[in-house]
Amino acid sequence: MSSTEFMTLIALATVGSVTPDPNTTLSAALAANFGLRRALPFVCAVPVGWGVLLILNTAGLGAVVLSPPCVGACCSRVFSICRGWHGNWPTRTA
Repeated sequence: MSSTEFMTLIALATVGSVTPDPNTTLSAALAANFGLRRALPFVCAVPVGWGVLLILNTAGLGAVVLSPPCVGACCSRVFSICRGWHGNWPTRTA
């Protein structure tokens, strides 16, 4: 890995670790509403779930799932339909 790639990776990891994503927001909301003790299982399950996804995809599960031509086309169509549907939601005005 070149130094440019490494610095890009460091920048991505830094930005990714400080910006709130849905998991961080949900963890904070759970802890604020129910206390840390009740939110701790979710807080611990998030990195475990991401780790399992990373290991399975590294092992090649994603390629196996998408290898049949019909699966890739079906996933693409479903994604397009979902994006179109979510894009047509009315926006709230204040």
